[in-house]
Amino acid sequence: MKKVLANIFWVLLAIAGAVAYVTLALRRGEQLSSAYILNRRRCAVHAIGYRFYSKWIAASRADAQ
Repeated sequence: MKKVLANIFWVLLAIAGAVAYVTLALRRGEQLSSAYILNRRRCAVHAIGYRFYSKWIAASRADAQ
């Protein structure tokens, strides 16, 4: 149950980030560029990858001790 709630939290956080990006861009009168969206996606992938890699390192060190 805890894992399901964590996944729901991350999905809601991603949706909130997307809404914030669109709101900010439209209020400034800018067009929504795909370059911005791709850059945000790249940053999100790196952040998620870092999160899982750090968990993997922690688990492998715990097994080694």
